[in-house]
Amino acid sequence: MRPNGTAPDSGDFLTDPQWLAIVDALRLSGRETDLLRLAIRDDSVVAMAASLGITQNTVHTHRQRLFRKLGVASFSQALVVLFKCHVQLERAAHQRERLRQVSASPPSMTPE
Repeated sequence: MRPNGTAPDSGDFLTDPQWLAIVDALRLSGRETDLLRLAIRDDSVVAMAASLGITQNTVHTHRQRLFRKLGVASFSQALVVLFKCHVQLERAAHQRERLRQVSASPPSMTPE
């Protein structure tokens, strides 16, 4: 995890601001974010433990907390939640942009 809370290597589909928005929306802890980032890379529990410098048991503990928080039973399901959150955030941003454009455009002049 970088100091600003963004995840390096979080996948080409996410920019840092997008990653931060998802982490914030899902209310993930730093370690939960780390595990999700490593799950995106398809790392095993052994590889996750080695990458994070923690034991496999600690990975299991954080994984269970992450799964409980997201209401899932596997990393595959957690990634589905991640993608759904990403899509929802993108849709909301698109809608805000459309509203901004509509409110910034001059009123149409229709003959009476």
